[in-house]
Amino acid sequence: MKVKRVLHIKKLRRNKKRENKIYIPPQTGNVSWQHIYMLSSSVIPKIYVPVLIFSAWTCLLKLFYEFYKEKEFIKTVFFPTSLLTYLGLVLSLLLVFRNTSAYDRFWEGRKVWASMLNHTRNLSRHIWISIEIDPLDPRKDEKENLKTGVMRLLIALVISIRHALRGEYGWDYDDLAELVQHVPRFNSLITTAPQQVLKILPLEIAYHIESYLYLQKGLPATILNPSYSALNAIIDNFTACERILYTPIPLIYGIHIKHAVIIYLLTLPLQIIPNCGWASVVIVMITSFTFFGIEAISSEIENPFGSDRNDLKLDEFCQQIHDEIVSMMKYFPSSIGCLDWLELEDIDDSRSNAGASTFTLTVNDSETEMISTKTEPPLMQRFGSENHLMDIGNSSSSTRFHGIDRTYGSSATLNCISPRTSHNRSRYTQHIREDQSGDICDAEADDGDDGGE
Repeated sequence: MKVKRVLHIKKLRRNKKRENKIYIPPQTGNVSWQHIYMLSSSVIPKIYVPVLIFSAWTCLLKLFYEFYKEKEFIKTVFFPTSLLTYLGLVLSLLLVFRNTSAYDRFWEGRKVWASMLNHTRNLSRHIWISIEIDPLDPRKDEKENLKTGVMRLLIALVISIRHALRGEYGWDYDDLAELVQHVPRFNSLITTAPQQVLKILPLEIAYHIESYLYLQKGLPATILNPSYSALNAIIDNFTACERILYTPIPLIYGIHIKHAVIIYLLTLPLQIIPNCGWASVVIVMITSFTFFGIEAISSEIENPFGSDRNDLKLDEFCQQIHDEIVSMMKYFPSSIGCLDWLELEDIDDSRSNAGASTFTLTVNDSETEMISTKTEPPLMQRFGSENHLMDIGNSSSSTRFHGIDRTYGSSATLNCISPRTSHNRSRYTQHIREDQSGDICDAEADDGDDGGE
């Protein structure tokens, strides 16, 4: 019984560690020795047939050589290995260039999708935060539905691009239908639209998103311009993906490389059998595995938008942007409101008010003790203090304050920066209202203080 209890406690501890474990994204370039057993992710299933064929060809040539090695014509059939070096060097250069071109296409596709995700995040943030809905607006519910709908269309835009790059046209997919079903236009596409209309589904979704942005034309340009730019950038990324997809390596180039590999492997046994014997079978097998493997890798990664295990993880990218936008809609406010941030306390209280003086601020017959500095804050020293000082009050001994931010109607906001520590500049905000005489405030400085003039 005691042993079972100990095992149960150990199991609970393992589960707790597993729950508290921080998720670390997979290291894509980290290939361990255990991966050599993952044949489904390698090129072996695609090349084992030609490898076996050329190995069998080598066996036949070896048997032929054993039967007729005493004949004179054998010397003309099995020629020296001098040609092996030259032909192998040329073929290696061709395969390296083929593999480099294919990987450039793969990496370009990854960069384009990274840019697409980046612009989608920016556009979703601009729409959700910057486009504010008045709570007193009689059309508040309608506008909130439109705003939520366009956020769903942003997710659908990325997913539809993935389907279009894979030749999957239409919107009736499990991960796409629920995101666009609120648009009446898409409900009729499946039955009435021709095939060429379904192919431009990403552009159709982008049209609805831009229509929503056009309805917000009353907003400042600082809000709308970044949104339009982000949407245009997403379409540019889609076009870049189409450029990679519909511009493959020229067919004549691929055919020539295959012909060169076949000729090389057919003649390789004729050059090494007289010296290597039955080991020639193993040599040809390894050589054909290497050459056909490089060519197969190049053919697989030159189109990075497929659904193979070695293609880009487009499904994970789309799921990532889906989770991010849904989380933002769920946990963040849909407009710029009052930020209920907690008041920050001083981090370092050991650095007291050295070099600081106090003054008394009188507002509506109430005195408040404030802290002033002898030295200017770093921001003042950088931009010049004369432009950031303001005289407050009409008294003979007026006091200069740092950091007057702005004035709204009949109130002003005064920010005095505390010099307690350079790492924590606490801001003391005092809302000052105009009194009946029209003066903003009366600031009286102590005679012994250095904060006033």
